[in-house]
Amino acid sequence: MAFKDKTDFFGLAGNGLIITESNEGHSASVAEGHNEKGDVVAFEVFGETMSPQCTYVLSADASLASMQCGTPITGTGDYSDKKFTLGNVTINTSAGSPPSIQASGEEIPNSSHNDCSYTFPASTLKMCHHA
Repeated sequence: MAFKDKTDFFGLAGNGLIITESNEGHSASVAEGHNEKGDVVAFEVFGETMSPQCTYVLSADASLASMQCGTPITGTGDYSDKKFTLGNVTINTSAGSPPSIQASGEEIPNSSHNDCSYTFPASTLKMCHHA
């Protein structure tokens, strides 16, 4: 992936939304082994996960009917071997600028099923905004 490339982890770009930034949200746990002096003599990194976040800006009227929380989404490009789920959507408005949408979620096991999902009710974000 090139520097400053944006990854649409949740597949929401298009349909009136333009991705403006994305973040992989990598995290991991570290276990350390210490000797009698307190020096670290061994360590293990485990539990590596991703909690991606994307920010979009509204460029035209957009339907929310295609958004689903909890449904497994197969990654694309460098992430085609991973699955993610959308967990949180926030819509921010301010005078004089188009609404921005922040989406975040988590990496899930490839064997995950989709019996715990929520489909957003049919609604539309309107492009109109006033100064």
